[in-house]
Amino acid sequence: MNFNITVEDKIFEDLLITALEGGSNYWYYLPEEFNVPEGECLSTWMFKEVMTNSLQVSVCDLEDSEEEDPNILGYLTKENIIKGTQLMIFKSPEHFFDLLNDNMDATTADVWFQYVVLGEIVYG
Repeated sequence: MNFNITVEDKIFEDLLITALEGGSNYWYYLPEEFNVPEGECLSTWMFKEVMTNSLQVSVCDLEDSEEEDPNILGYLTKENIIKGTQLMIFKSPEHFFDLLNDNMDATTADVWFQYVVLGEIVYG
């Protein structure tokens, strides 16, 4: 697979990795199992698949993780990444400025991921 990463893509990939691996794991879980190639990180693979192959990832409420039919809160899609980033710019500019100033942390990633999946800040 030939995957060209732009600077912007790398920022979004870093946001997703940080959200999935720590920033947001207090409120979400992914109900699906993914066939990630050996040696690849789930978050990196998922970002590539969402951006290049239109993968749609269901995101559920962590409180429903034991349920047979969990509540889907939203979806990680390329379109939602664009919409969520725009929401972050307008509704939480202080966190967007952290991105611009290379001052991203788990909170920044969590805010971004909530806008991407939920369209608003619900948790934390």
